[in-house]
Amino acid sequence: MEIRLVEINANSNATESVTKVKDCIFFFLPPEEYNRIETEKLTGGYGNIITTLKYSSRDPALINHILKQLISHLVPSDKYEIGETLENRLSSKGVLFLRISKRSLSQNKIILTKQSDSIRVQFRISNNHHKLDPLKNIHELKDFLSGLGLIER
Repeated sequence: MEIRLVEINANSNATESVTKVKDCIFFFLPPEEYNRIETEKLTGGYGNIITTLKYSSRDPALINHILKQLISHLVPSDKYEIGETLENRLSSKGVLFLRISKRSLSQNKIILTKQSDSIRVQFRISNNHHKLDPLKNIHELKDFLSGLGLIER
């Protein structure tokens, strides 16, 4: 198994500082990648401006860097929670979804959240260069993620 793609995205609402939300994404990235964050301004239902921020990479070295940042700052109880809720965090295409608190990132911590207003990190996992079938490969996937240090059992 391998992680073939990482995406990090967030929204900055009209009442938030776009710079502070960017800083949350910067937490995961090496400085030379900061300028690769894509931004787009949208108009919300009440005419408010929402800025979307997105970063993605297929580079194995960058994926590894982001994964190490995540793993080294994730508290053990959240690693356990990811393992326990893994099936609910996976798409049918083998994408692992994590939501991280913006507030915790502004304090250089990583804490999982269920809130929609979060930093969303997605990892596309493949099995021997093929799309991962989470239902068939869940035990193998747990072994893989446990070996990386992303989950605890």
